Amino acid sequence: MDASDAGSDSAVPAPAAQRIRASDQDRTTTVATLGDAYAEGRLDYAEFQERSEKAWQSVFTSELQGLVRDLRPAAAEHPGSIASAGHRLARAGGAPGPGISFAMMSGQERSGRWNCPAQHTVITTMGGVDLDLRQAVFESADTTITCICLMGGVSITVPDDVDIDVSGLGLMGGFGSSRKAREVVRPKDGVRVRINGVAIMGGVEITRKDEEG
Repeated sequence: MDASDAGSDSAVPAPAAQRIRASDQDRTTTVATLGDAYAEGRLDYAEFQERSEKAWQSVFTSELQGLVRDLRPAAAEHPGSIASAGHRLARAGGAPGPGISFAMMSGQERSGRWNCPAQHTVITTMGGVDLDLRQAVFESADTTITCICLMGGVSITVPDDVDIDVSGLGLMGGFGSSRKAREVVRPKDGVRVRINGVAIMGGVEITRKDEEG
């Protein structure tokens, strides 16, 4: 065996070394870095939005690294954990999501990481819709959710770092939120969700839970 053969077995091809699959935390950390860069003026809004969308769609860590490579030293501020400011910035500025949730004699659930648009409408007719906003990424820091509920139910869960304003009407039904949900918790530059609409012989309930709840 010559010298060139001796090292060939232990050598790792460069492409294989780069194809490490990204986790959800890797994607969130990258978007947090992009948010810091946008806040500092390193990226304009269009660049931030485009790169954030690519981050959520990335499969490998090398793709994520490419999105922040030209943002050093900002990228070094998020080596592997989610800073509180970065987590907040990741809340808003996402891509537009589905404009409507609909349930007729059935049910629909939106939970986990999903994009919530600036305007979202919920319609239920003898059905139920569950909206969980705890891991949602909002298109806008000011979001409106309109609920039209006829003999059905809507359940909306908000996290501790999102403020809400509820102004719906219940007719032979209920439209309301718990005391905890009504507490003003909006941080500076945080997200506010306005929830309005009408519940006829049905109910709309808003509760507040943290990420672990």
